[in-house]
Amino acid sequence: MRGTKNTWKIAVVSIIVAGIIIFSGYAYGSYKENKFLAEDGSEPTKQEQQTPNEEEKQPQVNFADHRENATLAEYLAYVHQENQSVAISAITNMGDSRQWMKEALTQVAGQIDMDKSRLNYHELQNDRVNSQQLIENTDWDALANEKAALTLIAFPNTADYRDGISVEDSIENAQEIYRNVRIANPETQVVFLTLPGESETFNSDQTYRDGVQQFNDAMKEAKINTLDFVNGDGVLIDQSFEKYDDEGLTPDSYEHLMDAFVKQVGKQKFDLTLGFKGNNDEEIEQLKQQAEEAQAEAEQEAAEQQAAEQAARQQAAEEEAARQREAEQAAEAEAARQREEEAAQQQQAQEEAQNAQPDPNAQGTPNEGTSDVSGGGQAGTPDQAPAAGNGQGTAGTNGQ
Repeated sequence: MRGTKNTWKIAVVSIIVAGIIIFSGYAYGSYKENKFLAEDGSEPTKQEQQTPNEEEKQPQVNFADHRENATLAEYLAYVHQENQSVAISAITNMGDSRQWMKEALTQVAGQIDMDKSRLNYHELQNDRVNSQQLIENTDWDALANEKAALTLIAFPNTADYRDGISVEDSIENAQEIYRNVRIANPETQVVFLTLPGESETFNSDQTYRDGVQQFNDAMKEAKINTLDFVNGDGVLIDQSFEKYDDEGLTPDSYEHLMDAFVKQVGKQKFDLTLGFKGNNDEEIEQLKQQAEEAQAEAEQEAAEQQAAEQAARQQAAEEEAARQREAEQAAEAEAARQREEEAAQQQQAQEEAQNAQPDPNAQGTPNEGTSDVSGGGQAGTPDQAPAAGNGQGTAGTNGQ
């Protein structure tokens, strides 16, 4: 029994000693190899050389694998790793304080370890114009020349609401803007922003906020990415500081807006399969077809409108001609009535004048006779009394 215990102890000690010898040999061999490589100047193997750049490139694989559900920060990091510089275009609509978006993107660049000198930011300023004016005023080809990997569009919901543009028309205009940007530059990722209103009046107007929500829902259904800072993030809703002054948003409001933007860029998930090195061909063809259909529809509506206007002008001309004819006929009738009246007045005047003149064929009236003192007497009246002392009357005769 005692012999068995001694045998077991010897075996354990032997195993421990063997392990120490093996470990020492491995350590010594590694030391000699590293020393040899250092003296020889040989480069370490690729597996041994894990450079920082390759470690940074690891997110490339991750982003490509899940870009259908990724953040804008991940997208920008991917563009930076592939292309070094990152071009971003923005269409703003916020009045005088325009630099908030550039400052916010600079903060995003810092979060993804990108030097701000690599950020190529271009801003197109369309202050307080509505969506229809934005379409008409924007040079889409010039915007495409910026080669932006990301295009941010501050949609003018406030201006549309102010100018009486319906939510439905705003949605159609937004989809047209999206088509214009994507067709001009298929390598860009388009993101709309719904921003706080120009004044507290809009933020407290539930009809306006409901319209913004309807707009965002329509964009989501159309698979157009949108960052909502009116309802979704509530950047200014229920905040206690002064949000607006006479010039619009206060500096505190812009500070909160920038913070919310940076937060959402790193947090909110989007389908980013389009854009930089994305699957763009199929959608671009669809968008071109939609643009052609929209153009044909617009041309047809314009032709119908032109025809309607021409018909209206022709009808107005015909009605005016008819009014002129009626006026001429009325004038002629009045002139004829006046002529008839004048003729009747002339005839009446002539008749009155004729009646006023004596009839040259008429006989003298009784009692007009006179005695002829010269012996050539005029016949007296039949009931003339006889001359005194004679007793017999005689009719006067001429020359008797």
